[in-house]
Amino acid sequence: MNHTPSGSLLLSKAIPGFINYKTAEGLSPRTIDSYERLLTKWLEHLGDQKIGSISAQDIISYISWLRIEYTPHRYNGKTHPLSPKSLRNVWVTLSSFYSWAAQELGVA
Repeated sequence: MNHTPSGSLLLSKAIPGFINYKTAEGLSPRTIDSYERLLTKWLEHLGDQKIGSISAQDIISYISWLRIEYTPHRYNGKTHPLSPKSLRNVWVTLSSFYSWAAQELGVA
């Protein structure tokens, strides 16, 4: 059997597990879509790292980047910064993902 330590699981492999878990919990399709979209953006920004090597500072830096440097591309063409509510949604998604990773994968 080919086992790797859970902390060495790549982010790209962990996200589908989290999405499946949240789907099984019965969250709405809209919430699932939001989680998947936000986590995909996180993966694109961070790169496909081992989840055990991602630090709290990486998350804080990402939120800071979203707040200060990121230019959203909206369907209506507007590019104003993300709202505090949108930033909170990112924080909640990442928090939920890492809570799941800690519980299910033993990642601290």
